[in-house]
Amino acid sequence: MVNTPIQIAVAVAPKVTGFISLLASSFLTHYVGSSKERRLKLVNRIILGLSISDVVFSFAVAFLSTWPVPSNTASNLVFGAAGNRATCRAQGFVDQWSGRSSYVYNAVLSIYYVLVVRFGIKEAMLKRWEWLMHLPPLLVGLGTAITILSTDTIHYTGGWTCWISDFPLNCSQTEGVTCQAGQNALLYRLWFNSVPLWICEIIITVAMLLIFLTVYKFEHASAKYSQASAGGESHKQSRRTARQAFLYTFAFYVTWFFTTFRIIEGLVHGHNPSGNVTFFLEALLLPLQGFWNCVIFLRPRYQQLWAREGLTRMQALCRLASPARSIPSSTRPNSS
Repeated sequence: MVNTPIQIAVAVAPKVTGFISLLASSFLTHYVGSSKERRLKLVNRIILGLSISDVVFSFAVAFLSTWPVPSNTASNLVFGAAGNRATCRAQGFVDQWSGRSSYVYNAVLSIYYVLVVRFGIKEAMLKRWEWLMHLPPLLVGLGTAITILSTDTIHYTGGWTCWISDFPLNCSQTEGVTCQAGQNALLYRLWFNSVPLWICEIIITVAMLLIFLTVYKFEHASAKYSQASAGGESHKQSRRTARQAFLYTFAFYVTWFFTTFRIIEGLVHGHNPSGNVTFFLEALLLPLQGFWNCVIFLRPRYQQLWAREGLTRMQALCRLASPARSIPSSTRPNSS
């Protein structure tokens, strides 16, 4: 059977955006990990954990896309399927681990920014509890991945990857069809993906609201008192830090919007009335988390090179790609 244009588009789109994100997140991982000075910053180590998750997801899930799907998938409806049962299980395991770790790290990052901007907690204090910031991504990502692997719940999903699914596909929702595996796939998807994602979205939204209110308070105070007053530089630093936090949040929502939309749509209607449009947009945008994170992380350094040091835009980009110097202190939140 000949593949339809939408099947081809859904299989190819994540390969393109996944490759872009793979390059960007690999660069960011090297940029932070290769510099001892950058690794000393707690926020950079959180971003390093996020970037490593993005590297793995961008390659094994997005770029490989349908390639690990078993080549004997029914009716040959999967464009590019060239794998077997083992590659399918491996991709599903990595998808669950890296994808869930990624959005949990986003929630951890937002909590960090709240602690710094809203409550003014010093980095030295936060470092004492750093292990608590890396533990949730590990438990949610790796813990749930081991569970779905051990319960034989990883199969082709009908989309562009192998992940949590029943086998044969949709057997649990089809009368007269007996499931050979993955009978509880819908429950696993709910508790191992949807619920953690919604919790992270709530945490990130509340965190950004708290940061916004804090910055608004600073701005209101600045309107009353001289910019030269005590604490003025601290308020400027908080605004710069808050701007970074807002950008990371924006990137998170762009990445996960259509995934969240399709989850809610499926729960409400029992299927996805929006059909192929949102399906394609999800496949296109979901892999780009690593790209946006890289752009946002390098933005302050790029602005310094371009605006303050008088380099052209191209020269600034080339300087960023060269062996790195440290991120300017103006972007560092409340260092102790």
